Amino acid sequence: MVSTGVFGNQLRGATVVITGATSGIGCETARAFAGAGATVVAAGRRRERLDALTAELGRGGGQALGVPTDVTDPGQVEALVAAAVQRFGTLDVLVNNAGVGMFAAFADVTLAEFRQLMDVNLWGVVHGCQAAVPQMQRQGQGTIINVASIAGKRGMPLSTAYCTSKFAVVGFSEALRTELAAGNIAVSTICPGMVESEFAQAAANKTGMQLPDFPKYPADQLAQVIVNDARWPQPEIVLPLDAQLIDFLNTVAPRLLDWSLAAGAPPPRPPGQGSGGDG
Repeated sequence: MVSTGVFGNQLRGATVVITGATSGIGCETARAFAGAGATVVAAGRRRERLDALTAELGRGGGQALGVPTDVTDPGQVEALVAAAVQRFGTLDVLVNNAGVGMFAAFADVTLAEFRQLMDVNLWGVVHGCQAAVPQMQRQGQGTIINVASIAGKRGMPLSTAYCTSKFAVVGFSEALRTELAAGNIAVSTICPGMVESEFAQAAANKTGMQLPDFPKYPADQLAQVIVNDARWPQPEIVLPLDAQLIDFLNTVAPRLLDWSLAAGAPPPRPPGQGSGGDG
């Protein structure tokens, strides 16, 4: 039987661990779960932001715990889950949200940069699941929500490392979902398009050009989608409409989408020339 969500689709009293909770999607998701009555365990690398977030959630009457965590370190992720269970007795929902980005021509991406992005975006998810799954199996239930991207459904120019990481998250989540379904543990993947957050500003940009300012999906609306997904887990959610359109075109007319995306990419050039990065 596949999990239909915690506590009969009610989140009040559920313990929810959220990685990457100090900004953007993660921060809004923490607020949304707290608003639904859940106990929030917020994880991130910036202690001052964690303290501010947990204080805010506490003022709203909820229970919250901040645990400084680098998701690339499996020991720290194990400690995060252990802290949640020790403090609140259970782990009902894990939201693997921590992620970083990079905009660069493939020739300008060093192996060290590629590996670092994979460490956060893919291995951070794997570490979270490795820590959470045994606890959920002992409980006999649980929900894991992995935040991927439309870039995990369709490759984009200037995003080879990022797309690689998100494709891996989508495939990993699909495999894990089928493996854990009989144990009443749901695994759901969220594949959003561009979202209002610090992501684009924080992402490394080695293109040497100003990136276009695309319309972005509000982070608080995505947070509500994630909360509803914890109540009624879906295998995969692609949103908003622009991401759904990309996904659809990639299925029915992939070569047309190739042409459209390639038309917006800069022309190829020798590596290291005008990259704006440190190579």
